[in-house]
Amino acid sequence: MNSSDLVIYEDQIEEIDKALIKLIKGAEAKCALLVDKDGYLITRQGFTHSLDTTPPPRKSLAWWANLNLASFFTRAKGITSTFV
Repeated sequence: MNSSDLVIYEDQIEEIDKALIKLIKGAEAKCALLVDKDGYLITRQGFTHSLDTTPPPRKSLAWWANLNLASFFTRAKGITSTFV
């Protein structure tokens, strides 16, 4: 194990999940994802059933999130483009 690896125990995840639920309610959001610095999912809360959080092979969740965010802004501005 690398000295920079983060270890989160189950009781800590439960506390994080409570904070995410509070965040969702306060922000009137549908879901919240907690992602580590390398872009891998730690935990999630809210309506995520229709959300595929499995990143494509060899790509992290950060890549996936950036792709979806770019796609959102592109659609919001009425720009047509394709992301690969």
